[in-house]
Amino acid sequence: MSDTSLHPLSPDEIAALFDRTFTASEGAGEGRLIGALARALVADTPEADRYVSTARDGGALAGCIIFSRLTYPEDARTVF
Repeated sequence: MSDTSLHPLSPDEIAALFDRTFTASEGAGEGRLIGALARALVADTPEADRYVSTARDGGALAGCIIFSRLTYPEDARTVF
């Protein structure tokens, strides 16, 4: 198993992992929804506002976690 947080990200590969995982545990509709959310977070969130860590097993994507910055318009503080 290797940590690939410093390697290029593939939004489609990450989305497929979340889709498969949530489809298996929560059903196809939930899998598609969470897969689309993961794709959007990786593809559309500025790199400075997200942290993505992936794990590979024999070259295959085995796990992924996505953190994104939390901000409030009425509050100068940020959470990340």
